[in-house]
Amino acid sequence: MTAADTPVLSVRGLTIDLPSGGDRRSAVESVSFDLAAGEILCVVGESGSGKSATAFAVMNLLARELDVSAGQILFKGQDLLTLPAEARRTFSGQSMSMIFQEPMTALNPVYSIGHQVEEVLVIHQPDMSRATRHARMLETLRAVNLPDPVAIAKAYPHQISGGQRQRVMIAMALILNPSVLIADEPTTALDVTTQAQILKLIDTLRHKRGAGVLFITHDIGVVREIADRVIVMRGGRVIEAGPAAKVLDSPTQDYTRQLIDAVPPLQAPPPRAPVQGRPLLNIAGLDKTYGKGLLAGRRIAAVADVDLTVAQGEVLSIVGESGSGKSTLARIVAGLVPPSSGTIDLPKGGAADARGTRVNKVQMVFQDPNRSLNPRLRIGASLIEGPMNAGLSRAEAMARGAALIARVGLEPSALQRYPHQFSGGQRQRICIARALAMEPDLLIADEAVSALDMTVQNQVLDLLEELQRELGLGMIFITHDLRVAARISDRICVMQKGRIVEQGTAAKVLANPKSAYTQQLLDAMPGRAAVAKIAAGI
Repeated sequence: MTAADTPVLSVRGLTIDLPSGGDRRSAVESVSFDLAAGEILCVVGESGSGKSATAFAVMNLLARELDVSAGQILFKGQDLLTLPAEARRTFSGQSMSMIFQEPMTALNPVYSIGHQVEEVLVIHQPDMSRATRHARMLETLRAVNLPDPVAIAKAYPHQISGGQRQRVMIAMALILNPSVLIADEPTTALDVTTQAQILKLIDTLRHKRGAGVLFITHDIGVVREIADRVIVMRGGRVIEAGPAAKVLDSPTQDYTRQLIDAVPPLQAPPPRAPVQGRPLLNIAGLDKTYGKGLLAGRRIAAVADVDLTVAQGEVLSIVGESGSGKSTLARIVAGLVPPSSGTIDLPKGGAADARGTRVNKVQMVFQDPNRSLNPRLRIGASLIEGPMNAGLSRAEAMARGAALIARVGLEPSALQRYPHQFSGGQRQRICIARALAMEPDLLIADEAVSALDMTVQNQVLDLLEELQRELGLGMIFITHDLRVAARISDRICVMQKGRIVEQGTAAKVLANPKSAYTQQLLDAMPGRAAVAKIAAGI
């Protein structure tokens, strides 16, 4: 603990029951921990371990189907579970706040940033004058290091970057000066430099404001970076707890060791034999400029003068921050966005605008499998839709879908189920099967593992590598995580502000980066300062 006084938050024997018919009786069972003022307590575990359910119970945000059947949630000694509903709601908003994982989902798209931050004050401090409220809002935006708070306050969520949206969420959580701040995977989908900035901001704010921080994450690198203490959860139970250095360096549980070992090492891989496959993709002088609609009068080069190639059997990773142009480039290759200029030569595709041929030979796996699958369609229907549109009979398409479901490690019964009945990792396996159902030559994976916990991420990476070798696919793998790029790539291409600043074999780029920007990405990797320097491994 960092404070000798009574913990600001104590959870005692918390048990949360699941509806009947699930794979276990409780989402959380007999969970206990303390959080001191000014302390960062990291809660780690795989998806389904109960870490988010615990946080939601503390914030009184549990789904109606879930029931706290036992335990206490003590805020400075007061049991929140005994408070009337209205008092609990007011208390949670003023004394405790939460930063959610996906700010674009948490923010209302039809209201300005300033309106949404001020709304917290309207609800919890209704007697505050409008002028005072507005001044407090701008002061808080400034405190989380947002550039030009006045302009940001007038903007809408889609008009600012992902890192800026997360800072807005932090501002909303801090504006009432809470004693407890709960951060639920707040950096999962952020690029490494933005993630480093957010982690530094949270660490600075806890020191300045003295708030206790309950930080939920699956990234051990992040834990090494910021944690004072750690609790490890599995199957709804706390299986290990203690000071961060002790838990991470000398774990007592095999499961904790598995979580630590699941983090890909940030080191140059052994040199691979050059890929000798036929050319699949050749891009020359590719540009994509936006300058219409909301951006009238401004010209933004999302992709600028890009040249690259991909061969059959080769994995090319494209790495860069948000806004670097990597996803725009992928969407151009997939035929989802037209280029402004340049040439794209695709397998058996002829001209760059031969959309019908391109769709058959280039397929894409997107970042969020939950949004990639139609929630109203059974998995079988989603898998056969593309092949049937390409001319296969229903029986042929279903046979292909069944074979692919088995190949990605799922049971045949999966074809009759809906997306919400699967875990995140299973949904991403389904998305891979759907892409392969079109028998592509080139597969594009756009941040396909960034939202998955480390052990599931490794399973999906193993699957992609096996399928890529087995089928001889060319692959464009887009990621902000150089650890993942080091593991899976033959070559790495680094993009910044729409341009390629460095490319070469994975071993060469990681062992001897030529660009200062590549070195900056390496230096920003979470936990880098707490573990051996990359130079020791290369």
